[in-house]
Amino acid sequence: MLSLCPDIQDVPGKRVILKVDSGPGRMNVPMLASLRLQGLCLVSGVPNATTTMQETDQNYGPFKLHCRSNSEELARARFGVKEGLWIDDLPLLVFGGKGSLTGLALKNAFALAFSKELCLSAWRKVGAVPLTMEALKCSTLRHEGVANEDGTHAEDLDAESRNLLTIEECNHSQCDFLLSLGYDATHLRLDAPKVLAKKFRLTQSQSKERIVAIQQASTAGQLFHVAHGKHLNSEEFFAAQAKTLQDKELSDFCLLYTSDAADD
Repeated sequence: MLSLCPDIQDVPGKRVILKVDSGPGRMNVPMLASLRLQGLCLVSGVPNATTTMQETDQNYGPFKLHCRSNSEELARARFGVKEGLWIDDLPLLVFGGKGSLTGLALKNAFALAFSKELCLSAWRKVGAVPLTMEALKCSTLRHEGVANEDGTHAEDLDAESRNLLTIEECNHSQCDFLLSLGYDATHLRLDAPKVLAKKFRLTQSQSKERIVAIQQASTAGQLFHVAHGKHLNSEEFFAAQAKTLQDKELSDFCLLYTSDAADD
């Protein structure tokens, strides 16, 4: 990535943002610090949201389809002349062209799947380019009724929150009406999934509370929740790593001091 951006620097206008998934290799602290100092900032995608938030995954379906089609066509042609497929055929299967043994012309799977038009379509679908909240409109996305501590709707956290709670109110009202007529409507009564807004407003940026929360997080999902997706290059993330080392050094020193005092 650094070689692709020869003028990258850790100064305004020269930094590069790279969105990655939540794999364990992304948490290598020396790597993150080195990249940050050079101006490459890693931003984590939402965990467990491949179908709605990862752009390139939208292209891999057509890519695999075209590669598989090329493989089947080439295999049939090769078997016809009593030859098989070789590892050297990979460029032919991916980028297409005419085979030397059979003369069979294969399509360019890479160009078909990763064309400019398809890439722009994939980016638009997940709300990356242009930057929008389009991903939140995905039918497979699970919404929750987010409420403030005073019971009001926290629509800034989930635009569908009010709709869910409104549906719940209508459901309860209709079930109560059926009960008043003597019908057993308990099995029709449903509650919308709810969560308190405090869960998402757990910490403030540049606060000791957030540093401690990052320090205590053990999974990518917990880190994303605590730092709102900014954990891979935020000041608090590196402060949390330093605090972990300092806490260990202090604990080791206290154990050593206690041991020496007991010996005396």
